[in-house]
Amino acid sequence: SVALRCPFRPSCLPRSLTLWGLLGHQGIEVDLRIGVRTSAGALEAHAWVEHNGQPLGEHTDVAARFAPFEAGAIVCGRFAR
Repeated sequence: SVALRCPFRPSCLPRSLTLWGLLGHQGIEVDLRIGVRTSAGALEAHAWVEHNGQPLGEHTDVAARFAPFEAGAIVCGRFAR
């Protein structure tokens, strides 16, 4: 809801990092996911947060549209207090 009140639209990475940090700080186990795809010959990336394997604030098929890196490939994958 904070992102909706900003005078500018933050990209997916700052939004996801903020949500990941806020929920993790509250003790809610969430994963930061980063995926890639090619579209019209260009590489595109997207970041999102999942709780129990379900994306938060995203379409449920986000992992099908962007090939996510394996969890071990992202150092900050799971928030640890």
